[in-house]
Amino acid sequence: MDNLEKYLPDNVSIHKDFFKYNPRFGSEKKIYYKKIISIRIESVNRETSMYGLINVQRDLVSKITIYQSDADKVNIRFYKPIRKYLLRNKEKVIEKFNYFVNFCKAIEKITFANRLNNYLKTSKKGVIFKYRGYNFCNDKTIMKNGKVILSFDLDKYKIMKDYKKIIFDKKKGSWKLWENYVEFDLTHDEDVVLYILEKKLNLSFGAKWFNNVF
Repeated sequence: MDNLEKYLPDNVSIHKDFFKYNPRFGSEKKIYYKKIISIRIESVNRETSMYGLINVQRDLVSKITIYQSDADKVNIRFYKPIRKYLLRNKEKVIEKFNYFVNFCKAIEKITFANRLNNYLKTSKKGVIFKYRGYNFCNDKTIMKNGKVILSFDLDKYKIMKDYKKIIFDKKKGSWKLWENYVEFDLTHDEDVVLYILEKKLNLSFGAKWFNNVF
């Protein structure tokens, strides 16, 4: 677990085969690593303004959702109130947020094999793996409902890796302009999906994934 106890967000305690989470509202949750089959990591920046004033409220909300083999799921949320709290407690807030980020990375590492096997089990003829209703195919296409919707064909698309998504920017124009630029969501198991694409389709995303063209 590589000193995971150093990187715990609030209300989380670590143990050898599981960790516990005590939400602010509700009963304690015990999550066994071997039961984790999927992870979703989200970060959302929310801004609101009133009466023409900018940034009356600005919040950063980050959440990790743990999906287990028994169909149960657990949400662990980090909430950083910027306007009311950050100015007086900036270092403390940043430290706690970094704990949350490192905790997410550690859980990804511990459960990587479980989650990888869960995706590989969905493989069938012509399909490498299934991902949230999409089929990633051996011919480097992505299909949904029996139709090809995207392709890793560099002659057709400029393809970039951004935070928790792959961007497909169609090179040739179309009257359906909204179909020329697609952001494919990778908030679920991004590390596993990229690994499979690298190993099975020989797609290299490089060490730096942000805006990396491959």
